[in-house]
Amino acid sequence: MNDDEEQTGHPPHDGSPDAQAQAWLSYLYSGDDDDEGRAAFKKWLDDNERNRAAFQRAHDLWRSLTKTDAIEDGLPPHAETSEGVRLQRRRFAIGFVPLAMAGAAAALALVLLTPALNPFRAPVERAVYATAVGEIRTVELPDGSRATLGAETTLEIAFSGRARAVAFERGRAFFEVAHDPQAVFRVAVGENEVSVLGTKFEIAKRRDNISVSVSEGAVAVDAGGADAVGAATELRLGAGQKVVASLSGALGDVALFDSESALSWREGHLSYASARLGDVIADFNRHRADKISFADRALEEIVVTVAGDASQIDQMLAGIVASEGLALRQTPSGPVLSRDAR
Repeated sequence: MNDDEEQTGHPPHDGSPDAQAQAWLSYLYSGDDDDEGRAAFKKWLDDNERNRAAFQRAHDLWRSLTKTDAIEDGLPPHAETSEGVRLQRRRFAIGFVPLAMAGAAAALALVLLTPALNPFRAPVERAVYATAVGEIRTVELPDGSRATLGAETTLEIAFSGRARAVAFERGRAFFEVAHDPQAVFRVAVGENEVSVLGTKFEIAKRRDNISVSVSEGAVAVDAGGADAVGAATELRLGAGQKVVASLSGALGDVALFDSESALSWREGHLSYASARLGDVIADFNRHRADKISFADRALEEIVVTVAGDASQIDQMLAGIVASEGLALRQTPSGPVLSRDAR
């Protein structure tokens, strides 16, 4: 123990940034913090970007389990670093440790937090699950829930006895949630949060929107980032209902959907009825190594209806090109959809 720690009780300034961050977090939530300690914390936080990033990781994981804002008011006034680290009050943020994926197929090992650093003295199970291009896989979650991951999907979990938190990074997944009234199942995607106790639903995340579709039970969708006057900030979806929201948290209108066809991707069948071409191509790209892009983003708003097996994407694409008067050109960076100039 160094002299500073012995005299003040403040966390020591040795060890890795992550270890120091966890020690500072425990100190700030201990109830024994004081003005001198907070000043020392701010100095440590401002010493370098590694300290700020380490504290953000520790703090976000803690908030995903406790949803408490107790220490935000004591944080330094600058709210963002060059790495995009945010230390500001938000209605909801999971913000898990950034993913370092070296290959997409396997679930990463679970990590248990040291009980001495955990405010509930109970282990938290954390894991990353991911699929490769064209891969569809079902995984068992620690609470008995199941998640069917579509192609090129990544999600991260942090489960404890009182909280089940999922950070949805990309792709699409169908969740079959085990009922547990003591631990709400929460999925954060963009600025949006989906909360359930036990139900079956799908989330799909694309470049500029997400969709939530419920096949059984009910879910609450909270648009944590919505700030438009008169805009809905929360809604409830029942079986057979879906909503599309922007990544910034703006909710669209509730619509009906056919779960049998819309969720057939789990068996390798892709089916779209009056869908945005941008969303269709985004799904096609998860099954292709050569990604399709648009020469004009306005083309993404074309509405199409198409269906076929994932192995027939080229045929479905040819049908869309012919029916919508488009052209598909091969370029050095990959195939590009444009208006047919002929």
